[in-house]
Amino acid sequence: MESAIHLTTYEQNKQFAFKSISESSPFQQSFLFETTAGGTKLSTVIELETAGLLGLAKPLIALGLKRDMGADFGFLKNLSENRVPAVAA
Repeated sequence: MESAIHLTTYEQNKQFAFKSISESSPFQQSFLFETTAGGTKLSTVIELETAGLLGLAKPLIALGLKRDMGADFGFLKNLSENRVPAVAA
């Protein structure tokens, strides 16, 4: 799904956030980078507006997003720690 976005927050090496400016799929997402003893912790929050039938599917959408983002963040972690392209599953 394509969506035009607008950067709403940017703080170098700390956080960034954006929101969609497309009426068909309104959402906001933010990323926070925190220094930890073991490296960097990356947190994200997604706010997705759902209505009608899409609203009824919200639990399934949330489950799919959590699964997909977990896999994507695992892939990103592997790339950043090993500096070798990994094959996505």
